[in-house]
Amino acid sequence: MAREGQLSSDFKNAESSELEQRVAQATDFFLRYEKCIRSIITFVAPDPDDAEDLYQDFYVSIVKKPLPEGIEDVEGYLYRTLLNRSRGKTRQAVRYRESLKRYAGGQEEQSEQRDVAEEVSRVDEAVTVLKTAKRLLGRREYEALRLRYYEGHARSDVGKRLGLKANTISRYIWAGIEKIKRSPAFDERG
Repeated sequence: MAREGQLSSDFKNAESSELEQRVAQATDFFLRYEKCIRSIITFVAPDPDDAEDLYQDFYVSIVKKPLPEGIEDVEGYLYRTLLNRSRGKTRQAVRYRESLKRYAGGQEEQSEQRDVAEEVSRVDEAVTVLKTAKRLLGRREYEALRLRYYEGHARSDVGKRLGLKANTISRYIWAGIEKIKRSPAFDERG
């Protein structure tokens, strides 16, 4: 048992020293090429927040996987690598936005279903109000309200259908609404 613990400790120490060595190499590389790295990042990621994220992500990637040996054109390598990373981040953001849109699309369908249910409820309520209005109002008041609010005609159209002026229709509508409001049969919902 003690031997296992010693092996585990040795492995952790070896891992730790290897990681420290990688961090030191990445830091040295970044210090040598910082100006070049920053200018390339500014070019491929003009947004300062994205640029800083790209800089840090690139540093971590160099720590995880050191640069290959024998790179002849370091600046070309950096440009190509950083451009690819920037494009990858952009594609990732686009995929994320598209997934949000798909999710929101499902929400829109549910919203449309709620809207239909609300519309049916409003129609049912309008029919109830119309039935109450038919009992409470005179023929012209009832017809003026029905044509104006249930069928959605303009006041001038309602007047033409009933052979009356628009002002007269307005008075019929107002009087009809007042009678309905005062009626105990009408449950005003506010």
